Amino acid sequence: MALKPHILETRLREKRQRQYLAAPALGEKFPSIEEVVVELRFTDPEGRVSPSPHKRIFIGDMQAHFEFPCPLRECTGGGYSLSDTLIEALSRRRLETSGTLTCDGKRAREKGAGACCGLELHYRATARKK
Repeated sequence: MALKPHILETRLREKRQRQYLAAPALGEKFPSIEEVVVELRFTDPEGRVSPSPHKRIFIGDMQAHFEFPCPLRECTGGGYSLSDTLIEALSRRRLETSGTLTCDGKRAREKGAGACCGLELHYRATARKK
């Protein structure tokens, strides 16, 4: 069975691209940081889906833009923004931070089309100094 691609409306896709391009390089913003590892785990409060956990590694020449799409293909307009949280933590010289965010996108379910996605992201970010 072929998976349908994520469908983002053009306006949202362009906005995300502009934000990415406007973000400074990690090494430029935080010269003492060698890398940031962000571990992502997902929980569906309804228990119907179980996306795989994964991690992202950011190094000095990558953009300090910590935005992650919702992993559910049927979710539209959702995702998770850790940019403000991680930049604040790194600015305060905290090498580890964690928390939970909820996707506010929309997905079709038995309750009806356009119901709030609600997929929870449990994240842990660890920075390593040079």
